[in-house]
Amino acid sequence: MITQSTSLTECGSGSLFSALSLGEALRRLGRRLLPTKLYALGSAALDACLGIPSMGWRNYWDLKHSSHRHLIGQRLVCRIPSLAHPIGVRCGTTDGGTLIQTAVRHAYGKYLPVARVKFIIDAGANIGDTTAFYATQFPLATVVACEPDPENYSLLLENCKPYGDRVIPLKLAIWPRKSGLKLVSAERKTAVSVIEAPSDVRAGVAGISPMDLCSQLGTNSIDIFKCDIEGSETALFEGACDDWLRITRTMYIEAHNARAHRAVFAAAERHNFKHRRYRGLYIFWK
Repeated sequence: MITQSTSLTECGSGSLFSALSLGEALRRLGRRLLPTKLYALGSAALDACLGIPSMGWRNYWDLKHSSHRHLIGQRLVCRIPSLAHPIGVRCGTTDGGTLIQTAVRHAYGKYLPVARVKFIIDAGANIGDTTAFYATQFPLATVVACEPDPENYSLLLENCKPYGDRVIPLKLAIWPRKSGLKLVSAERKTAVSVIEAPSDVRAGVAGISPMDLCSQLGTNSIDIFKCDIEGSETALFEGACDDWLRITRTMYIEAHNARAHRAVFAAAERHNFKHRRYRGLYIFWK
């Protein structure tokens, strides 16, 4: 059974864990009770309270408002204390808001493993924001950044170049098996997912399983598996996933629909993962 144990052998100090759990409980209560606009204002205020002290007012303002459509085509380079090197975002897109969540609010930094982290897979690496966060947080780790979308991948290469060979960028998608895949983009490219390409359609991108990836890179353990693959987690966790789940310590997963949620939890239960939720993110550890 998957439990919500407070045992923190692998997931940080008890006081920090308790504080985060309480904060998440209060956030969910506020979301249920407060009007949508009031909740959004509170969330924006919290973003500012965290972002302004670390980045300065002007830099935070520029990042927060980089999504405005009239700025499409421009590029903004940000310096954020949680990242060892500056990072670029595309104005007129969701990049800025995503970066606030990953590098300012540390969405993928909750309940991090205490023991040494050596190998990380960032599935759905987007522009490299989470990759850069992990590469900074764990300076002795190798981070494999998997991103199938060509435009995202191009910016990922720029953003991850300063981290040298500790980051391995790969223009491919995590999938339950080696396969040819087709990219599917949402409106305004707010999300990019993949589907298996029919035999009569030219595949736009390669798919690879986490286990095959580990084999190619010569590792027998995954310390952190971050997964934000826009619905493809359904195929990944409904497929042959037991081999790589056995060697995985910690997972940070966004489940984008009910079927994906069921698939993720069924697979995690088979391998005795504990779990916590932080906003829309499910965090699993052994």
